Amino acid sequence: MILQFGLPTFFITLSAAESQWVELLVVLFKTVDSKDISEDEANSLTTQDRYRLIRSDAVTCARHFNYRYRQFLVF
Repeated sequence: MILQFGLPTFFITLSAAESQWVELLVVLFKTVDSKDISEDEANSLTTQDRYRLIRSDAVTCARHFNYRYRQFLVF
């Protein structure tokens, strides 16, 4: 591939890591469980609760990833 296209000038690998995004967990908790929590409470959620929220609303997770990706491209 390098022979065809030349040396790469920019290479990036992205991973969603939804379980680490506290602001996403707050939004998911509100949409899935209809309760408001703070970022501190979201940060203290168990791993099982985080994954339950992510599995429950995959569309919101994908839209949030798209939002963060677009914000990354602006800078």
